[in-house]
Order: sequence, then C-alpha cells, then structure tokens
Amino acid sequence: MSAEIKILFDTDIGGDCDDAGAMAVMHELANRGECEILAVTHCCAGPYNAGCIDAINRYFGRPDIPVGVFHPEDRVITQWRDVYARSVAERFPNRFSDGTKCPGTVEVMRRTLAAAGDGEVTLVVTGSLYSMRRLLESAPDQESPLSGAELIRRKICRTVIM
Repeated sequence: MSAEIKILFDTDIGGDCDDAGAMAVMHELANRGECEILAVTHCCAGPYNAGCIDAINRYFGRPDIPVGVFHPEDRVITQWRDVYARSVAERFPNRFSDGTKCPGTVEVMRRTLAAAGDGEVTLVVTGSLYSMRRLLESAPDQESPLSGAELIRRKICRTVIM
C-alpha cells in the first residue's frame, strides 16, 4: 500500500527531545501506512545531528532513509546545544558514528523533491527556516534542472511549520 502523505522532514533536533517525539509520531504513522518518510534533514550544522537522526530512523526499522545536514562550511548557525543529539548519536548505532560524512541538507532536499511526483510532498519543518531558505535560493544542479523555487512550486503540496 502506498501512503498518501509523503513527508520530507526538516528538524533542529539537538538540545532536547521534542523533535525526537515528532519523529516517533511520524514513524508510527508510517507503520500504520498513513505516511511515507522520504528523507530527514537538519537545519543547522553540528557534529551529532546526522548520527542522532539516523539512530532514531534505525530504531524504528528504517535505516535507509536519506539524511542531510548542514556542515560548518555552509555557515549555517552551528547547533550550540547538542546535549540530546550527542547523547543519542554516541550511544546508538548509526551510519555516521565512524566519521562518514553525511550529505548536505539542500542536496538531500533537492534529490528527494526531484524524485517525487508533482504535488506529492509535504514539507514538515520543526526548526528554523534555514533549510527552506537555502532550498528556495538553490540553482539547478545534477539533482534537478529546476531551481529551488521551481522544485518547491512543482513538488510540494503543503508545508507544515512548527
């Protein structure tokens, strides 16, 4: 069964567990067939964000969900309170614990949107709007011949911002 709601989730998980709760709800909805999780990205730079996101996805049995994060060179505000993300990333298995570099947020967002059908994606944002801004400003690339603004217009049917 194909889920009607296809989610691209952009989080600021780091200092506390509220976004872990949002991810848990999203995963349970996916378990029920009510949504499909296309990718999870992070809106800030920080050394533990990718590992935390991946560990949560693995816990719920979805280790292959694409993950994207900003890196310090992207000059997006660095996650300064990473107590929660660090704790999860250091304690639970994840594909980034060995130093593997995670793809960038905008790259993952563009790839995810390019692969989706028109008007098919729900963008859920539970943090700052840095990712949305960078996606909106992005130029055509190897992921898609469309600009970020064109991808958003064509692929996203709704945006939910906490």
